[in-house]
Amino acid sequence: MVFTSLKIFPTIEFGNKVFYIIYVIIFPLSSLFLISYIGGNKWFSLLSFLFLYNHSVHWGFTGFTMSVPFIIIFILFTIKYFEKPNAANILILILLLLFIFTMHFQNAIYCILFLTISLIHNYKKSVIFYFKYLIIILPVFLMMVYAYMFDTTNSEQNLIPFIISYYKHDYFASVIERIKVVTVMDNFYFIQGPLGAIASIFFVSSLILPILFYLYKKYKKVYSIIATDNFSYYLYIFISSSLFCYLFLPNIIPGQNIIFERFTVFLMLSLIIYCAYAYKRIEIAGIAKLSVVLVVLIHFIIVSFYYNDFKTETKNFTEDIFPDNASCQRLSGIIYTNTFKGRPVYIHFPMYFVVWKKGISTGLIDYRFGAIKRNTSYENLPYYREWIGDSRNYNDEYKNLEYILLKDSLKMHINGFENTRRVDDWYLYTNKKLFDRSNDTLK
Repeated sequence: MVFTSLKIFPTIEFGNKVFYIIYVIIFPLSSLFLISYIGGNKWFSLLSFLFLYNHSVHWGFTGFTMSVPFIIIFILFTIKYFEKPNAANILILILLLLFIFTMHFQNAIYCILFLTISLIHNYKKSVIFYFKYLIIILPVFLMMVYAYMFDTTNSEQNLIPFIISYYKHDYFASVIERIKVVTVMDNFYFIQGPLGAIASIFFVSSLILPILFYLYKKYKKVYSIIATDNFSYYLYIFISSSLFCYLFLPNIIPGQNIIFERFTVFLMLSLIIYCAYAYKRIEIAGIAKLSVVLVVLIHFIIVSFYYNDFKTETKNFTEDIFPDNASCQRLSGIIYTNTFKGRPVYIHFPMYFVVWKKGISTGLIDYRFGAIKRNTSYENLPYYREWIGDSRNYNDEYKNLEYILLKDSLKMHINGFENTRRVDDWYLYTNKKLFDRSNDTLK
């Protein structure tokens, strides 16, 4: 939100493009930097491209998305810190933690988890050793306490009772499903149907098979490297902490959902980096290098087709669907047909009303940890029903608003509103009671 509002950008959308260009550049580079630092085989860093458009990117979790490469950088500097715990490395870790916290609360906790386990691995009896650790985590810890205690939505259920109930009644039923989908979480949506899952498994296999081959050879004592030096322990911490978060975190807490699924990207990146480190002194054959390039190229082609198809389907959805001179007027959406290639990607399209027309949209203010807080009644600005397409049961919740945006295969009757614009299966409805239709102005 802060980045795209900078005055150097002519529009919010231009700033958003720059934001994601930065992400696309630093995501693979962060893995390359860590692999280079630990002396791993750099060819395997190419496999990080397979998880560039991971689960969180697909869902539009912007802060989580940008925090991923910075967590890889944090892991790099954690290793450097325990090799040389000087003031410079301490300051870098403090700043990285604070920076990651501004992107995502949850991932700052993950960084502290990694740092703490690394601290245990490097156990020392010195008081200074633990004092430095406290210096690193204290600034972000204080910000976390403030954010949780004073800056969250008070109406949500208390977290501790919810967590206790979740692990007593719901957790164990989810374990099998978590194991089943771990290999398909990050790429299945690019191809609709079972082929999406098959493609995802193929991409994950490109990093799992080299690891299995290495472990087999190691078992046969063909290779005698890795597994016991200091760098490998940090990789084990990275793998195990990522797997732990995926397997044991809840899928939802009051005010936030899709939680454990986000950690597959860390698990996959940790395995890629481990694979690169396992082959650090093993010359990769030409056919293996070609295979890596081909796998990444296949992924690139599939992703390109996906986004090209999406561009084609949405080419007519422009600012013309929304009314002119609509600043400070209110709009909500009834997104009955919300899917593209089987995934619900259209549920937040009504918020383009804010971007393009500087209007007021429902749906931005009712997240527990959101930066924008509700400062008005639900009658004045109703709660946005993102998943109304599942039930198709609109009940006049938006009757007091100026506009409603409908997405459906057929035009529907909405009490008190008339359809004034249409583009493909998008329909704009205007409140008849609030507007003077003779000159289309607000009464």
